[in-house]
Amino acid sequence: MIEIGLAHAAQERLRRFAAQAFLVVAVALIAGCASPNAANQIKNFSNAVALTASNSVLAYDLVEKEHFEAQFSKAVVNYDGVHFNPVFPPFMTPAELKVRQDVLNGFTTYAAQLSALMGNPTLTNLDQDTTKLGQSLNGLNQDLVKSAFVKSALVSSNDVQIFTAAVNFLGNWLITRKAQNDAKIAIASMQKQVPAICQLLEKDFAIMHNQLVNDFTDIERNTDLYLQKSYHTLDPIQRRAELKHLAALSIAMQKADASMTAIQSSVEKIETAHQALDQAFTKDTSNLSSLINEASGEAQRVAAYYNSLRTNQ
Repeated sequence: MIEIGLAHAAQERLRRFAAQAFLVVAVALIAGCASPNAANQIKNFSNAVALTASNSVLAYDLVEKEHFEAQFSKAVVNYDGVHFNPVFPPFMTPAELKVRQDVLNGFTTYAAQLSALMGNPTLTNLDQDTTKLGQSLNGLNQDLVKSAFVKSALVSSNDVQIFTAAVNFLGNWLITRKAQNDAKIAIASMQKQVPAICQLLEKDFAIMHNQLVNDFTDIERNTDLYLQKSYHTLDPIQRRAELKHLAALSIAMQKADASMTAIQSSVEKIETAHQALDQAFTKDTSNLSSLINEASGEAQRVAAYYNSLRTNQ
């Protein structure tokens, strides 16, 4: 009986050991499947951020281009044959544009660093000028943010305060990034900062959107006035060219209008995807995949629009 009891106890220990071993193996297998998936998810997120940032810079360029055209078209209509001032003020000063570009570069670098922490190769040198960029963002003050972003009542002093604190935090993160070795912790630390940054950018693009529409409207009106003023002095070929230009302006405005709406939506989707980015470390990542795909798809559509502009130049 004693031998039977000892044998039973040994079998029980063996059963428990086997169960524990199975659990260890199962966890290892799950981790093995989840880690590559998490790396891929965060890589896709990083790519979506980079493309959205690139689109944003192109959007700023478009706003400046059409703002110049609006002022130029007005000067042409008012030209008296003697006085013409070729200097037109930009919508954004170089300093205002730099603040925006630095923030976008900082966000892109953060996303690239997350991807690198997951073992993904990066196409950019994260050490190149990153500390300098981090210092610039860390030292950004509310007065500079206010002068750069506050162009309408859409942006409040509270927005500026929250945005500045978030950008300062991002800058400090970039400075100390070499001490960061856990993407999951980094994502958690940014869950309040990323929405603060994205939400002000969304409002800023709403202001840019309004300005772009106003400038296109002015260009159309001034082009029409010029055509009326000079109609009888133009030959038939010139008249046709001016009328064709007027028709093309209407189409261009519709496309630009849609692109600015898409830019705002793209930034909003990036914000939503980041809020769910911790799901990359769970077993079921279908929701996160959907959010990242939406953000990426929106960014790709906007990029296609800007590629078409370059092709048609």
